Amino acid sequence: MRYLAALACLLCVAVVTRGQVVTTNTVTADPSFRVVRGQLYNVYKSQLWSRVNGECVDVLSNAVICREFKTERSVTIRSSPAGRSGAFGGGGGVAYSPPWRVYGSMFILTNYTGSAKIGATISEKALFVHGIRIAGEPGELWDFGLPHVVTVVTTNTARAKPER
Repeated sequence: MRYLAALACLLCVAVVTRGQVVTTNTVTADPSFRVVRGQLYNVYKSQLWSRVNGECVDVLSNAVICREFKTERSVTIRSSPAGRSGAFGGGGGVAYSPPWRVYGSMFILTNYTGSAKIGATISEKALFVHGIRIAGEPGELWDFGLPHVVTVVTTNTARAKPER
């Protein structure tokens, strides 16, 4: 019997205190919206963002260290006496060498959220922060930015029924 009385009291309290309910949710915006140093950017519309390309040299907890590179290959044009005489089907041709990388300066990409492994190629849009020295060499600091998270607060207020 005591349990029924306690249950009845709880139900009365629940009915009486039923009122304002506040719900807080977070929503992550589209990946094109990134935050750098508290400033919100649209990666695709801002002219301050550029694509950085490099080979991952080291992976840190909040950044990756990369080295810029260009891919080059040599082309050799071969000709033969028949090719020089203008005959079709001559022995001339074009030979391409296997591509190789020519490395440039190093850069650090902070707030990088992709999966980075040493030796992997990274090609992302980032915001240039400033020049720095990396292992005694001149380099650059770039920021990939953080996702833009919006907090949405909704309130559900109990409304009195209109009198008739």
